[in-house]
Amino acid sequence: MEEFIEPAKAMNLTESEYAILRVLCFFTAETKLSSGGREIVRKARNFYRNILVEHLRQSNLSNEISIATKVSEILSILPILEIASRLANDEFTFMTLFNVAEMQGKLTYDLYVKKSL
Repeated sequence: MEEFIEPAKAMNLTESEYAILRVLCFFTAETKLSSGGREIVRKARNFYRNILVEHLRQSNLSNEISIATKVSEILSILPILEIASRLANDEFTFMTLFNVAEMQGKLTYDLYVKKSL
């Protein structure tokens, strides 16, 4: 997680910027989605990127170049968060399959195991 923390500190990532970044993490195109599903994910991701830009405008960044630079810095962290999210999902899949900490149940099975099939 150091790959995330150091760049986040260096760019003075705010809580609201982090929150928007986490939302963007939810909208990662999965290969198992239909073309319509991928289009919905693409539109949602663009929507929240625009939210980020608007948020930065309201935070008194001086000009469009400053905003574009900050957006670029923030989005450069996105792949790290996506990888961390996948690793966490893999861990929950393992815990569900082998009933570690009594994780087996219909909900956890549907969310982690069935999704992976």
